[in-house]
Parts: sequence; C-alpha cells; structure tokens
Amino acid sequence: MTKILVAQSFPASVCKTLRDHGMDAIQAKAFDMENITKAEALLVDAQTPITADMISAGTSLRTIGIMGTDEGHVDVAAATAAGIVVMNTPYGNITAAAEHTLAMIFALARKIPQANASLHAGQWTPENFPGIELAGRTLGVIGCGQVGSRVAEKARALGMRIIVNDPYLSNERADELHLEKAALETLLANSDIITLHLPLNDRTRGMMNAEAFTHMKAGALLVNCGHGALIEEAALEKALGTKRLAGAALDSFAHEPLENSPFFAMDNVILTPHLSFGAKGGGEALALQVAGQVTDFLSSGAITCALNAASLTAGEAEKIKPFMDLADQLGSFIAQIADRKATNISIDYCGEVADLNIHPLTAIILRHVLALRQDGINTLNATEAARSLGIHVVEKHSALATGHPSLIIVDISGGNERHSASATLFGGLLPRLVAADDVAIEARLTEHMLYIRSADRPGLIGRIGTALGEANINIGSFYLGRNKAGGDIRCLISVDAPIASGLRDTLAAMTDILQATPLHFG
Repeated sequence: MTKILVAQSFPASVCKTLRDHGMDAIQAKAFDMENITKAEALLVDAQTPITADMISAGTSLRTIGIMGTDEGHVDVAAATAAGIVVMNTPYGNITAAAEHTLAMIFALARKIPQANASLHAGQWTPENFPGIELAGRTLGVIGCGQVGSRVAEKARALGMRIIVNDPYLSNERADELHLEKAALETLLANSDIITLHLPLNDRTRGMMNAEAFTHMKAGALLVNCGHGALIEEAALEKALGTKRLAGAALDSFAHEPLENSPFFAMDNVILTPHLSFGAKGGGEALALQVAGQVTDFLSSGAITCALNAASLTAGEAEKIKPFMDLADQLGSFIAQIADRKATNISIDYCGEVADLNIHPLTAIILRHVLALRQDGINTLNATEAARSLGIHVVEKHSALATGHPSLIIVDISGGNERHSASATLFGGLLPRLVAADDVAIEARLTEHMLYIRSADRPGLIGRIGTALGEANINIGSFYLGRNKAGGDIRCLISVDAPIASGLRDTLAAMTDILQATPLHFG
C-alpha cells in the first residue's frame, strides 16, 4: 500500500480521502527520517520544512505536495536532483488572496483598525484618522500573475490608476487588462500604494529593502499578502519609523508565526496572521486539492502545477504511457551507440504521437543521452542539464509517419560523428527499433545485445558469429539491415550474456567493421 506522510495541520478529511483511494495516510506532527524512508509522497504546509537531507533519506519518495504557493521551505533543487516531482496549489486561494489584499488596502487607506480600536476604548476622535480616497490614486502591482491581475482588475473598478511591473506580462495581456507596464523604479516612485504578488526565489527574496524604500514615493503605503520574505523587515521597520512610508499592511512574514516583532508596537502597521491563505472552508478545499494532485500522480502519472516538471493530465498520461516505454528504449539505444560529445540533438515526432504532450518523452530521451556524461541526471532536470552543457535540443512535429502510425526519430551529432535511430510501436503497444544510422532494420531490444555498423562484405556475418561462438556467447536473435547490396549494413544481435571488452575489441578490429558496441537494456 502506498504510504503518504501528511502534515499535522491538514484536516482529517484529507487522510480519509487518501485512505478511500487505497493510500496509507499517516498524519505526523513532525516528519522523522524513519517515516520518510518508507513514504512515497509527502503532503506539507508552509510550516513544514523539507530539507535536502530529508529528501536524500526518502529513497522511495516520488512526489511532494505543498498546500498553497510557498515553496521556500522545500528544497526543490534537491527534489529535482532526486527525480521527485514537487507540486503546489497556486490557483486554490486566488480569490481569497485577492480579496484579502483589497481588504488590507481599504483598511490601510481609511485607518479602519486604528479607528475601531479607538472607539472600543471609548474615544470618539474621527479627526485622528484622516483616511485617503482610493479613486484617482495610483496602485503599483509588483507581480501580475493570477492574484496580482485579479487585484488590479478590482482596484481599477474603484477608479484607481494601475501600473504594474512583471517581466512575464506581455504587452498584449497588459492592454487587455488596461494596465500600464513600468520599470520597477518608475513604479516605486509613482505609486501611492504598492502591493506585492511575486513568487519567492533568489531574485525576489528581500527585494523590498532599504534601497527600494528610498525610491518609493514619500508617504506611500505598502501591502504584502504574498511571500513575507519579499520584504527585509528591519528596513521596513526603519522606513515606517521615520515616516518615509505612511503605513504598511502585512499578512505574511519571513518567519511564521510572528513573535516578538517590533511591528506590534507600531500604530501605522496592520497585521493579520496569514488570512489571505483562505476564507472559511478555503483551507480544507486547498488541502483536498493538493491531496487530489498527489493521488492522481501516484495512480496515473498525472502532473498538475508542478514546480519542477511539465504538466500532464491523467488522460494525457494514459495515452502517452506506451510511448514513454518506446522513448525509454530509443533513448537508451541512441545514447549507447553515439559519441558522448554530442552538441546537437534533434527529436522528430511523426504521426499520431505528434499530437500528444511530447515533453515527457523528450525528457526521457535526454536523460539517457546525458546520463553517460554527467551524474544525477533524471527526467526532471535533463532539459536544464542539456542547456547548461551547451547542447542544442530541437523538437519537431510531423503529421506523417511513413509506413507507421507513429514514429520517433532521434538524431545526434557532435565532433566528427552523427548517429540516428527511429522507433515505433507495433500494435500500439510493443516498442520496435525500425532504423539505425540511416539504415532500415527492424529489431526488438533485449537485455544484452551487440550493435555492428559495417560495410556489406561476403563472409562478414560468419566471422562475427564465429567470434561470438569462440567466446562462448550464444545468439538469441539476429537482426540485419542494409541500404543496398555491397553498401552499408547494421546488425543488432541479441545474446544470452554480456559482451566483454576483449571480445568487443576483437570485433571492432575486423576488416570492414566501423563500430562494434555492446548494449544493455534494463
């Protein structure tokens, strides 16, 4: 039974749902190493750190599901290196986060919490709380993704001018939303209120620092219902204390829960305990959502909202599964016969396979090709590894697959060598190699094989068979292809035992043989 460790904060309904799906769900206040070594999945919240050491101990781990969007507490790089898919729930609390942001903007602009506290203390002093009207004011939105764009849309309806800073926001999308794009310094200098909606990474961590506050408009307001670590809290405290900023409304913090904070004593700061996470019932819905994503992945291979892998629906996963086996064999074959100094890899998807989500197939092929050159390669990091090694990867699509319903063709070149291979599915299920190095050859790949590339000469096959026999190697199957009589031939020979290096050298030294490569398929 698949074991899933669930953080203590998850509602009981999550464990019940997982068990209803045949999973062994174990709720734990802390994830100790003993439990992690046996788990195939982890369900975590923003307060559950998952370190590289924990990931290393999780030898059975396949996926980590994060409730919410905070991923700074999970070592995603270590998970990627270990081939573990990390998923979060970026869309589960969009409405709650946008609405809470607007509530904080209203509260900050009209000083509602301060006025409420004053009246509760029996003081009727409206003159102490001169708020500002939002209509006509400028709202600066840093990060215009799902939440940021929702906030911008609603603020615009209030009559506010909206300027945004987001390198991924296209001009067309900005025009569609009636937003002004601006450089960060321009936004800081011209915004009456600034709201943050960025992902947390090395580039954005602490971006709202002393320098940023210096560039902000004097008397501006700052709202953060995103990641707490976007702000250098000590610098913000100073900017608020000197009245450089008129106020701030904060819902998330670098370290939670917030304790012994200087903000507690500041009357121009509004604090809420991460309420943007969700309204009533929203937290449970979010927890059930990520549990469903993890369940789908474990049962069907579906990938939703992953931080380190391409998305793949359950329907796509079912359709692509036979082709994943095909890509696995084809990638292993081309990796073993090709030179390890390849600088160009072309993968052509022809026929029915071209209509599928082919990115997982490319990742499988690249994993095999790169694993012979660099340790730690898996399907999650193979594409980035190819880029870092300077390998140019091209994916092509073709509606036609000559002679087959589907065909995958891989071409690898670099240095003075070029190799190619093509494979298809017989009966839609059985992987078959159909060409090697530009010569048609139909072969079923087995555990131990020998690949021969040679000129077509009389007696060559006999000499190969004799050499194998003298080495006490039994032949199981013999596949032969040639481009023309007296031209080039390709041999794939299935044998009952591995080919030793001495035998390989003997074969490679034979006249007319250009390549003799032992192959192994797991």
